[in-house]
Amino acid sequence: MGLVNLNNLRKLWNHISNGIKSPSLLSESKYWKELFVKAWDVEEVRIIVRRDIVSFFKGRKTYLMAVAIGALGAAQALGFITQEQFQTLIVMLGGATVATMRAAITTETKK
Repeated sequence: MGLVNLNNLRKLWNHISNGIKSPSLLSESKYWKELFVKAWDVEEVRIIVRRDIVSFFKGRKTYLMAVAIGALGAAQALGFITQEQFQTLIVMLGGATVATMRAAITTETKK
């Protein structure tokens, strides 16, 4: 752990301590924004978050595309987007869905 990272970790701990000492800060969005910025400055936090995001999406990408297509259909039915926007977005999501399915099939055949 480098010196810069230790300093970032100290800043993060001080920020969390301020929130513990003064609970009224916890209702302020500025406090949380600064907390996330300071946390992202710590290298170990970035490594953990990236690893967890990758492991969360492993095997779920096709399902997420299906949910996105369903949400897009609902948005169009409720009038939030026009028919032209719907058609453009559905083509893009359809392409992404095919890509995720191909990746899943390729991964399964390699096992």
